[in-house]
Amino acid sequence: MTIYMPNEFPLQVSIADLTGHTFSVTPETRLEKVVTELENQPSLPGVMIIENGELLGGITRVKLFERLGHCFSVDSLLDKPINQLRDLIRTHAQPLPGYFRIDEAMQSALRRPGPD
Repeated sequence: MTIYMPNEFPLQVSIADLTGHTFSVTPETRLEKVVTELENQPSLPGVMIIENGELLGGITRVKLFERLGHCFSVDSLLDKPINQLRDLIRTHAQPLPGYFRIDEAMQSALRRPGPD
């Protein structure tokens, strides 16, 4: 296994070069819509929650399906707006400029605060 120091990272690719996803919803969007979209697009890592052009947070696919797997009444939850899952929504979003190299973005992600 090769270990690279941050200054020696072999790929000089910026995060703007990576494939991105633009799936976003408002806080009032029914959970059923989010689940359907995530099921139809397995490559989506999660959903961003945006209101009036401002990023409020996001929920990862893993956390959402994990929660739904623990619910006894999934059907009643699907009819609720996504903001009902406030405890799953990460609110410490830190947008990074597209010119950041991947290694810089990784270092930034590792320094971010833990779960809310």
